[in-house]
Amino acid sequence: MTKSLGRAHPETGQIRLNCRLKKVPRKFLLEVLCHEAAHVAVHLLHGTNAKPHGREWQELVRVAGYEPGTKLGHKALMTPKVRKSPTLSRHRYRCRICQYDYFVRRKSSRLHCNLCHSAGSPAPLQYLPHPSLA
Repeated sequence: MTKSLGRAHPETGQIRLNCRLKKVPRKFLLEVLCHEAAHVAVHLLHGTNAKPHGREWQELVRVAGYEPGTKLGHKALMTPKVRKSPTLSRHRYRCRICQYDYFVRRKSSRLHCNLCHSAGSPAPLQYLPHPSLA
């Protein structure tokens, strides 16, 4: 399992979780498990006519104490995009939250950290002079 954190097979009641969830806090693991268990419960309660992330599923997730969502992300699971060689890039940006450096060829005011942005932080990157150009 590379792209999803979990997978439910409602017909059999089986739930598979991504092994990378070993790295995350228990609270996040329980949220993913709740997400998948709600798929099985919707199948048992409403049959095959219910949509995978429809109203029935959303209500079950809320009753369990979580906000329904299909894009869960945790910093421990995210792998940053491969950064380009600093020698080919002219501008350096740093995430104010995780301190990860990004090197780009063109300046931009709309850049954000891939890791922190997917976890819900909209903070823009901080521009820093490139070490070889400073």
